[in-house]
Amino acid sequence: MFVSVTANRITCAGIGLAWLLLQGIVWAQENSGWDNTALDGAGMPPLGYQAVPLLGEGHRFDSALDVIPYRNHRDEAELLVLGLKGQIWSVPSKGVKGSVKRHQLVNIREDLKNGGDGKRGYNNIRLLSGILDRDWPERPYLYLAVHQTGVAEQCMIVRYLVSNKSHFSLQGEPEILFSWKTTNHNGCDLQWGPKDGFLYISAGDGSVQGDPGKIGQQVHVIRGSILRLDVHGKPDPGFAYAVPKDNPFVGMDDVVPEIWAYGFRNPWRTCFHPTTHELWVADNGEDLWEMLHCVKPGSNAGWSSFEGHQPFHLDLPLGGPTLTHTVPRLVQPHTELRSIIGGVFYRGKRFPELAGHYVYGCCVTREIWAVSYDATKDTLGKPFRIAKISANKLTAVREDHEGELVLISLSGTVETLAARETKETFRPWPKTLAETLLFTDVPAQQPAVGVEEYDVQARGWADGASSRRFVAVPGSPMVNRGGPLSRASLWIDPGGALVKTLYLDDAPVETQVLYNSGTWQGYTYRWDSAGKTATLVPEEGETVEIKNQTWRYPSRSECMICHNQRSLFGIGFTTPQLNRTNSDGLSQLEQWLKKKIVVDSRNLKARRAVKLADPYDPKSGTLEERVRAYLHVNCAHCHYPTGLGGRSTLHLEHHVPLAHTGMINVTPLVGLLGKPEGKLIVPGDAELSELLVRMNRRGAGQMPLFGSHQIDKDGVALIRDWINSLNTGE
Repeated sequence: MFVSVTANRITCAGIGLAWLLLQGIVWAQENSGWDNTALDGAGMPPLGYQAVPLLGEGHRFDSALDVIPYRNHRDEAELLVLGLKGQIWSVPSKGVKGSVKRHQLVNIREDLKNGGDGKRGYNNIRLLSGILDRDWPERPYLYLAVHQTGVAEQCMIVRYLVSNKSHFSLQGEPEILFSWKTTNHNGCDLQWGPKDGFLYISAGDGSVQGDPGKIGQQVHVIRGSILRLDVHGKPDPGFAYAVPKDNPFVGMDDVVPEIWAYGFRNPWRTCFHPTTHELWVADNGEDLWEMLHCVKPGSNAGWSSFEGHQPFHLDLPLGGPTLTHTVPRLVQPHTELRSIIGGVFYRGKRFPELAGHYVYGCCVTREIWAVSYDATKDTLGKPFRIAKISANKLTAVREDHEGELVLISLSGTVETLAARETKETFRPWPKTLAETLLFTDVPAQQPAVGVEEYDVQARGWADGASSRRFVAVPGSPMVNRGGPLSRASLWIDPGGALVKTLYLDDAPVETQVLYNSGTWQGYTYRWDSAGKTATLVPEEGETVEIKNQTWRYPSRSECMICHNQRSLFGIGFTTPQLNRTNSDGLSQLEQWLKKKIVVDSRNLKARRAVKLADPYDPKSGTLEERVRAYLHVNCAHCHYPTGLGGRSTLHLEHHVPLAHTGMINVTPLVGLLGKPEGKLIVPGDAELSELLVRMNRRGAGQMPLFGSHQIDKDGVALIRDWINSLNTGE
């Protein structure tokens, strides 16, 4: 039975860690992955350090998530290693003797399986972080942040009494200090305030992608906040803690008094600066940015009115007591980081050149970053990569007893940094398409082993060009991802690539390579006039004349404007697009399943029920279906709520009901018609519809905005016919 003294001060919601739970998939023995050695690490600056095992070769901890340094009963330095599934190990900080299993102290799953209310179904335990009491060992307590799923999901801060007399062991039942309901976005980290001694807790928004409930600016719930509790003084009546009287919102109506700051999405790992004692919080972003905040009491980090410094929900004003947006101290684009893992300010002795730098990482890319910080001037430098861990899914960047770095991965490794034994040299991105090893015969576009040609249901407008598409599958098969059937996609592991070659009059003019190095990066190759060789275009792209028309080769940054998180990076690489029958009468997805290029992990059969129409083929669907497919592939990757479609609030994905797209009889924010009766779409009158006007022009105000210099006459005719067919009562 639990000892629980948590009361329902205000109904709360919190956090989840779905992005950490992707499981590895075994590649079928009869298949060979694509040889990506030419691209792996190419174009990236050399790394000055390397990750090496901290505790000896071969020692792995099941789903390692966090580490806590402490001194045992013999005053020897040890580390508590926490596992996502509830395990806690205690190992000497200089190396593990014997098997890891021998060092496991406990699995708290049994303690917490009933959630303290006698009900079954809570046995899915996720241990998120932990910290020893600020006065350890005089106060022998261990605090853990735990996420439970089951009948009613919740996040809890629990406290265990610890015995350290002969060995580290947990005594008795855990005490629940604090809890809140949650479904997603965990972000729960624990720190002691170095000046006040209070417990600081980070809580995510508990929401799903896009924060549809707009939780981030709500202060009557716990979610999306930094909390501050006094767990040592006299507790408030009915609670296991006291709310510090100087918490910024104490006494305010409809504000949770435990909140110290708010407006966060998924704050994952926190630390206090060793000399300024300011709280630094790393926050996972949504579409574009990863953020680092220096958090002040009462501040509002802006989510989900903002993502970082950029507006997100355009219709959501800042809420709560603080109506000033505190912008992050550092933002990094998703072309560099995909899921920030907060770190520490380095204070070890091994690398004096890193002294005072904030060292952090990325869960997805596995890379370790550093950024200089001048505390006297309160200035940050430019972030730079320094290393890459050996295993998948970085979960924590901590420090040991001596201030040296400890790097934890969900794959079970515990590593530290060492100077690179051999100096790494810069390897540029391949200058020619042949050097990528994607093709055995470049002019014929003959794919290499592990590279599969595919096609899509609805092709986007590419200034009259036709195309061939390829997917390069690395050493593990693709797996279909969850989510709405209308947006289900295939996941390609790091080391994979998507490739598209564009042709004008059957002659190749451009090949686009989208490579997953942990983050997706886009590169563009220009073909020679003979169709024999394709050469990498400059980073800034280039515009030329080809076959009597202007042709734009996109820059690398332009590639990532459309190929973003919301578009699932591969805009056409979704099951509604891939769900097609090839010319031989066979299903493309069925072929991939049989060849074990794809593993069916999430009921792919049901997802094959959704498919896009071909906008240019009247036999493929109704006029409405063809139009919605056209808008989906050409417009929806920018025009969705919180997307890059400027100030407009259009939602043009194919599954959204027409009445909810924001097009019908809606006045444009910036109209080009110059007529007051003009709307985005006027049912029955295409010539008064802004949508048609923008499609039917090139230059200022054109749509699509990027990459096109030619009007799609067939597309314009399709949209015109559709608008004119709409009932004026639509």
